[in-house]
Amino acid sequence: MIINLSRAAFFMQCRRKTYDMFVLGQDPHQTPDVLVIGGAYHAAVAFLTAHKDRAGALEMAEVEYRKRIAKDTLLPEERAIAEKNIELTKRMLNVQADMYEKDDWTLLQPEVEFCVELPKTIHHCAFIHQILWPNCSLTDNPDMEPCTDPRCFVNHRLKGKADGLISWKSRVWIIERKTSGVPGEFFWTQWQLAAQPTGYIYGCWKGAGIKPNGFILEKTTKPRKNASDPFHITIEREPFLRSDADLLEFESDISQIARDYERAYTENAWYKNTASCTAWNRKCYYHEQCKRNQEVMPGEFRPRDKDYVDAEYYRLLGLPIPEVKIQREQVIEP
Repeated sequence: MIINLSRAAFFMQCRRKTYDMFVLGQDPHQTPDVLVIGGAYHAAVAFLTAHKDRAGALEMAEVEYRKRIAKDTLLPEERAIAEKNIELTKRMLNVQADMYEKDDWTLLQPEVEFCVELPKTIHHCAFIHQILWPNCSLTDNPDMEPCTDPRCFVNHRLKGKADGLISWKSRVWIIERKTSGVPGEFFWTQWQLAAQPTGYIYGCWKGAGIKPNGFILEKTTKPRKNASDPFHITIEREPFLRSDADLLEFESDISQIARDYERAYTENAWYKNTASCTAWNRKCYYHEQCKRNQEVMPGEFRPRDKDYVDAEYYRLLGLPIPEVKIQREQVIEP
């Protein structure tokens, strides 16, 4: 399969949620504010970093935010919250721009996109088989004659897009940005072993032939909802190193996750992890559906847009690429 770090994270969080989102293609009618803010902010900061154009980045932040809620069903009071969130996103971007004017690092590449083969993982890919032979699915009939189409036998691949590649203190780094309200040391501890930035370093190494020494994490702290100043924003940074041993361990881990994910797909093994029903202090999109023992209610969800991983299958096969609206990882953060 072609896996990205979002799919891997969702799969480890809850298989059933992964099935509802990526197999059934169900999206909620309203995207959580934190994901909209994070997505618009990431797109605008990438533009700011590449072009050093504050005005253009501020405009992009608003355009991206409005684009991401265009399909959402919002009440009048929720639209007022959306306007406040747009202002918050712009102010976060302004603080970022002020800091960047004083920075001494050199931008090497504003974004790093990759799709790399994972070694020693060649297998019969059920996802490619489903595209090439939609009426002859191994998922529906595991006892059928084995597939012999050579296009279906490939290595697992890791797809991703990192925020940027920089040179700082005579070393090469991935720059990774997060918006978060999590305070103190607890926030930084979770990144010491985090797979997402390690995966970006691995993808840059294997895909572009450049091996960063580590990643620099920029944490933009959002004010809490009851804060006296709803637009008080701070930014902190912390560098994290990754060794060759760390990268090879990641390679082993993501290969196994891809195998387990595809096995779940072919065996229909999508069990729930109820410990994740309220992860990040939000109720899971599919909580009510799970309470109904997976009974699907017409109109409860909207169809999920194709993303850049879906498109990569068609690119790999040399087939016409479907329209893609989700261009990067779906951000998973508090």
